[in-house]
Amino acid sequence: MDSKTSFIFLISGNFLILLLLCAYRKKYTEEALRYHFFSQLMMTLSYVFVLLRLWRPIEIFAVLNTLPTMVSVYFESLALFGLSDALTMNIKKKLRIPLFTGIALYSLSVIAGVDPYIRIIVITVFDMVIILPAVLRALFMKDGSSLRIIMGILFVLMVVSLGIRIADALRLGPALVIFGSSLGEEVTIAGLYLYMILGGMGMILFAKEQTDARLIRLAHYDGATGVFNRDGFIDAMMTAIDKISYDNTAFSMLQLDIDGLNEINELHGYVVGDGFILSTAERLRDEAGERGFVGRLSGDEFMVFLNGVDREHLDGAVSAFRAAVSRNSSDGIACSVSIGAVAFDNPAGRDIHFPMIYATCADALKSAKNKGYGETVIALT
Repeated sequence: MDSKTSFIFLISGNFLILLLLCAYRKKYTEEALRYHFFSQLMMTLSYVFVLLRLWRPIEIFAVLNTLPTMVSVYFESLALFGLSDALTMNIKKKLRIPLFTGIALYSLSVIAGVDPYIRIIVITVFDMVIILPAVLRALFMKDGSSLRIIMGILFVLMVVSLGIRIADALRLGPALVIFGSSLGEEVTIAGLYLYMILGGMGMILFAKEQTDARLIRLAHYDGATGVFNRDGFIDAMMTAIDKISYDNTAFSMLQLDIDGLNEINELHGYVVGDGFILSTAERLRDEAGERGFVGRLSGDEFMVFLNGVDREHLDGAVSAFRAAVSRNSSDGIACSVSIGAVAFDNPAGRDIHFPMIYATCADALKSAKNKGYGETVIALT
């Protein structure tokens, strides 16, 4: 396949990818997908000028095909940082430095009339400088999904193809024919095909993965506080109980209610009241740490699951949570909680389910509130 035919296919393929991205951008709003769309748009523009350059090799087409390519690499680097959840304004500014430097040096090389192989080396080196940090970030980030890793590997192959092109340009020197039959130019075209097909589809799949993860989070987490919502807490609790019942490991449950929240809302406003709810959730989560988890069941009602805490140690755990919440104050307004708690020392073989635990803790909490603010009642099991 000659170069003209290759780039006709590339233009056609990129146009189809752009149509897909246009359709999906209406449904998915991820920043990575948006930057990938801009990258593909720049590549399509570049391919048009490449084709014009192959039909009529004048200098202006060489410039017009190269500059959009660099901008495309810049946008793709932003997309990769977005994939890695690491894109910041500072990174955007730093990546602009090699982008504008590369454009300036390439433009000077054109004005100075240097050999085309030197221009290829200049532009390819700066492409590598722009894309490589994002590739390494995507490939080696902690807790990266399989899709992120695959995308990282894809772009590693792109960087390798850029390296091969530089080596080929150095080897051939002035004898290099741009988009000719040399190894570096053929690898470059093959890399463009790989990037177009796998990169475009990979970004769309990533957008779907991100949206699915967000929907799962919305279904299981409280949007205001970040702790489990009622359904998420129940699912997490039953999963934990299934495991610890098999091992016959003790666990405890706490049900907490912020004392006097209605009065705080009426006297000081709902902003202050909402602040107490948020900070209470944060302090409960910090105190629970890795031994348990927290759920917001409704309003100012929270539940805490504690793994490995038996009846003997439950009093100490309750005191620790109360102390953590007692540090929760705003503009001199103190906050306390009433607590109902229960411990299961030997859960193996018992029919333990959420309605039973909730009813037990709720009765204990009601008894605590009847005694006054800041009280605790531990139920017997």
